[in-house]
Amino acid sequence: DPLWSRGLGDVYKRQILQIGSVFFGTVLAAPLMISKKVNKRIIGYSAMTAGSFLAIAVQLYAGLYVFVFANLYWSLNSFVALRKAFKHKRQIDKISTKF
Repeated sequence: DPLWSRGLGDVYKRQILQIGSVFFGTVLAAPLMISKKVNKRIIGYSAMTAGSFLAIAVQLYAGLYVFVFANLYWSLNSFVALRKAFKHKRQIDKISTKF
């Protein structure tokens, strides 16, 4: 049945997206998000956002629409965390320019 068969190219594309989502979402993001340095946390939250969007692409491609909502939740959380981190960075920059 041609409807259910996919070429290897489709499989490889999906695997690359899955590996990217795991790499950005966990391997790169996790150690950076717990850092005490604001700049590292910002990179970690950005990586989490990228991983979430890659995971959404995989889930949409595979037809797993229910799981998209979970990754939208993580994307929203990472945006909130990024906003807080940038606000904290501005406060630190403001304090450091006074001295």
